Amino acid sequence: MEDCSFGKRLKELRKQKGITQEQLASELKLGVSTVGMYELNAREPNFETLEAIADIFNVDMDWLLCRSDIKNKYQMLKTESKNLYEIDTSMLTPEEIETFNKVTGVNKQLFFEDIDEEHDMALFKQAVIDILIKQRGKK
Repeated sequence: MEDCSFGKRLKELRKQKGITQEQLASELKLGVSTVGMYELNAREPNFETLEAIADIFNVDMDWLLCRSDIKNKYQMLKTESKNLYEIDTSMLTPEEIETFNKVTGVNKQLFFEDIDEEHDMALFKQAVIDILIKQRGKK
């Protein structure tokens, strides 16, 4: 976070979004000179304005204030949680993968329509993989 400032981050976000100081000021119900002063670090927003800025750009206030390098903790956690539930099918043969896809797809449609939680579906898929591997030993 070297050489970080609220003003630099605000200007960076505004330019990335392709809006002018005038447009941002209008959205925040502020004067253009106020937004300009924020970008020059000559003035700091109050809490409500800071919150509005964070909402407009979908970033965390801690990131705006250079207290964190994570722009959006929620998005980061959401991305990480998706990776937690990825199922590794690399140990399955092509035939087993085909069976896996059929069983998990058909059963989700027929029996597990209410499975909305990625966690529950991941557990179900892992159970199918375990059964396929056990069946391999019986052949």
